[in-house]
Amino acid sequence: MGQTFAGGASSTMKQNIMIFGANGYVGWNLVCRLVQVNSGEIICIDNYRKEYVQKDLFDGRLGLRVGVSLSDRIENLKRSYKKDSGINNKCKISYSWVDVTNRDEMEKVFRENNPTVIINLAQQNSSPLSMNSWEQAIESEQVSVGSTIGILWCMKKYCPDALLMLRGGIECFGKPTICVNEGKFTCSIGKNFSALPFPLQPSSFSECAKASASLYAMMCSKKWNFRVVEFKQGSPYGLTISATRSIESIYGSFCYDKVFGTLVNRMCAQA
Repeated sequence: MGQTFAGGASSTMKQNIMIFGANGYVGWNLVCRLVQVNSGEIICIDNYRKEYVQKDLFDGRLGLRVGVSLSDRIENLKRSYKKDSGINNKCKISYSWVDVTNRDEMEKVFRENNPTVIINLAQQNSSPLSMNSWEQAIESEQVSVGSTIGILWCMKKYCPDALLMLRGGIECFGKPTICVNEGKFTCSIGKNFSALPFPLQPSSFSECAKASASLYAMMCSKKWNFRVVEFKQGSPYGLTISATRSIESIYGSFCYDKVFGTLVNRMCAQA
């Protein structure tokens, strides 16, 4: 990409960054951080699928601020431009309601926004939920794999030079007894050698779906010469990041339930 997301607010870049799952726990905090360093545009994509699941399961009782809409958060963030010198007021932020499994909606948002960086966080990120029923297992596959395949085809048609950043989970590797090697490692059988990626050993339908999405992205990177960066994250936790700590009106969601809440969040909420 030639530029970096790291650095202080004075280190800026100019990119059209499209974030799928921008209303999520990771997604919104990422938006707030990128506003500080990007003087281009941030296109927030979400359809509140997770919020609907939360409402059905818990009647909205076990998540803080889950009722705050993404459009309201964006407006609060814009109003904070003049109040906080750490926020870059040159960055444009927009929101689109898009179903990642709907071809027409996906093509429309790509055609109209011409992204240079695409970050896919639109995945079903709860292993317990994916193991709860046949329907939820299918849903995990449709969301995680469907979003990735849709993005890859839209990239091929509208922005083949864009950078795709794909989120996976560290649990995709299972619990190996050796260090996980980034990139490829050399494997030998008899006298034959080959460079192979570290084997994926998911333990839930959710992680299987993310592993499948990873393989699709890897294949398209080879076949279509796409630029793809995948990051396998551990369990995120906490209420705020440094970019939002002093501005309560732009806090993101914070879940502490047994389905979407991380262990640290649940224990802190109980304490």
